[in-house]
Amino acid sequence: MSRRRFADLAASLRKLSEIPAQVAAGASEKIAAQVQEDFDAGLDPFGNAWEPLAEATLAKGRHAPPLTDSGAMRDSIDVRPMQGAGISITIDDPAVHHQYGTMYMPARPIIPNRSDLPDSWRRAIADAAEEAFERTTSAMGAFGE
Repeated sequence: MSRRRFADLAASLRKLSEIPAQVAAGASEKIAAQVQEDFDAGLDPFGNAWEPLAEATLAKGRHAPPLTDSGAMRDSIDVRPMQGAGISITIDDPAVHHQYGTMYMPARPIIPNRSDLPDSWRRAIADAAEEAFERTTSAMGAFGE
């Protein structure tokens, strides 16, 4: 293999190593949008409706869907890619009480609270992976021609 072809191969491999970070960036945007859509619809990440507000809560002037009146918790959600790969999701307190519920309040999960991922999140990751791979391999050209 010539030096030039070896250098081309090394450059191509470097580009491929950037795909996980690109996937995390693309998926983060899609997941953040999905979380906001779920808030609008009053759904957990798996598409299940949140428990309706109690009559006593409605009597205090709160409105359906739950967790949307002030917008503070919703606005605090931060979905971002981590360095290299991975996705970080943070949300301000009192989200934990809504995520898991309390003895006085039913759980209204905002992010997945079990080991599997929702289909919408799986699609977001798969779509981001396909886009990143296509973008990277297109930029690489056809190695070896």
